[in-house]
Amino acid sequence: MSVMKQIKEMMSPGTTEHANAWAAQRFAGAQQAVASGVVRAIIAAAGGELDRLTPQTWLVEDLALNELQRVQLMLAVEQEFGVEIADRDGEGIQTIAQLVGCVQKARQAEAVNVAEGK
Repeated sequence: MSVMKQIKEMMSPGTTEHANAWAAQRFAGAQQAVASGVVRAIIAAAGGELDRLTPQTWLVEDLALNELQRVQLMLAVEQEFGVEIADRDGEGIQTIAQLVGCVQKARQAEAVNVAEGK
């Protein structure tokens, strides 16, 4: 079973709608869908309430994610969006906004690779 499938099974039915509303208030355009998926994965990895999160929430300092939880979060996000986040990029991610930006960048790079037939 994939990490993201396990996460989806653990979430309450209203979590997706709440995550979509959270993302719409804090991110613009195409980043909204990414932000929604990212915060759903964060809630599953760290627990807690969505209302306490902001784009500037720090993954380690504010959410107290340990190394295993960080790895699980990155794997879940990669599976959710069908992208690969390079280790060097993942290590530099400290906030939710940085994670959303990294996923958005990876999605754009993947789209270019597909368009170029790579």
